[in-house]
Amino acid sequence: MKLNTQSGFGLAEVLVSMVILAMVSSGVFLMLRNQNKASVAGSDITMSTHLGKQTLDSLRVSSFRYISSGNDTINSRYIRDWKISTGFGRKSINVTVYWPLTGDHYIAMNTMLSDDQFKVE
Repeated sequence: MKLNTQSGFGLAEVLVSMVILAMVSSGVFLMLRNQNKASVAGSDITMSTHLGKQTLDSLRVSSFRYISSGNDTINSRYIRDWKISTGFGRKSINVTVYWPLTGDHYIAMNTMLSDDQFKVE
């Protein structure tokens, strides 16, 4: 017959469970942090693509002779820059959208427009 029986948890069991809990919670924290970074990066890419397309569309509907280079800033976060190169009745349009707040990121789009006076019908 044993007179000294133990019930409950010992110090070793409590320490092991605390270490396991710390490892699991730090893994979950890192996963959520990486998911947040990926979400922000995706939002920046989507927004910059939209802003670049918006610039290209507005230049396409402008009168050919008045299309010129320029830049602007949107929401103090995105910088749009468009450069126009002219030659042989065509204009090459290069639009670049930067978002430098989260790193050295940019997206570039290119197109060409021709003058309607050279259009063959």
